[in-house]
Amino acid sequence: MRVCLVKQQGCYDLYTEVGDDVRRLAPSTALRSGPLGLWEWPGAEVTFRVVADCDAPECRRGPAEWAPFVAGKEFPRYQGVPDDPAAVDWDQYDIVVGVDVAVPEEVVRRHPGVLWCHYFIEGGTWGADEQWADAPQHGYNVFLTQRPARQALDRRSPLVRRFARTRRARLDVPYYLLSDQTLQRIYGGRGGRRQGVCLASTSRPVASARLRRELAARGPLRDGYRTPAELHAAMVASRCFVVAPGTPPRTGGALVDAVAAGCVVLAPRSAVRSFTDLLVPWLEFEDEEGLLACLDLLVTDPARWAQARAWQAHHVRRCFWELPLRHLALLR
Repeated sequence: MRVCLVKQQGCYDLYTEVGDDVRRLAPSTALRSGPLGLWEWPGAEVTFRVVADCDAPECRRGPAEWAPFVAGKEFPRYQGVPDDPAAVDWDQYDIVVGVDVAVPEEVVRRHPGVLWCHYFIEGGTWGADEQWADAPQHGYNVFLTQRPARQALDRRSPLVRRFARTRRARLDVPYYLLSDQTLQRIYGGRGGRRQGVCLASTSRPVASARLRRELAARGPLRDGYRTPAELHAAMVASRCFVVAPGTPPRTGGALVDAVAAGCVVLAPRSAVRSFTDLLVPWLEFEDEEGLLACLDLLVTDPARWAQARAWQAHHVRRCFWELPLRHLALLR
């Protein structure tokens, strides 16, 4: 199985290097970890390409959505020469996964033997029902919804049987396509034992001085990271990833990263919009005292830490990696 992940040069997200070396690609990301779990797909050869920006209307849909959110902000960019999408031999790949519509319809339709898939960055897990309700279009076969795959499919499933007739489907494949080992494998091997806490970037403005002191007293407090690569390295070095009470609600992608880095995640349910399945029921809290009590339980009882880790790791491995890849293979 040969797989290509591709974005346009102007895309603000994902990797600023190209090729098949995931240890070089991952630290180069401009913002999110993205679907790094593709590189763990057993038997697959995966590469990342950057193509030149295209003026075709379908290729501008995604940027039109995210442009207001990145206006005035600076993100690292790929500095090499982008590929001409019309000149790439796409037939060498079994599956192409676009970030937004990276390859124009005119080119896509020249390569009917490829399984053409794409995400739209903006809209998140809600976009499939809102601004992207018409996807897939423009010759693409599969729209990837950004949602975790919670239900196993097989060849008898209605979605798979319908796809055999129409060659169109909407498939639950997360943008954070990661296993419970992905970031550990990429950033691991740096020596030392896991210690302390990594604080979510969204919690920096709301974490009180007292909470910071209490977290630091339970091991090193890691919150000084500046880049995504530094954040991921901080996660790999920590035992727990913490979202502080009072943090504004977010989708929860950083929680998936943290589990993929080997942490136990602690977050108030009120701060997580989409991925609340990752929250361990017996580690729920809504205030600082509750958070510290959960931390103390995990610090003083290694068996409870291991139990929480296994619970979260199983969910990420199955719903964010195993099932999505199995379902893509079914459609191929």
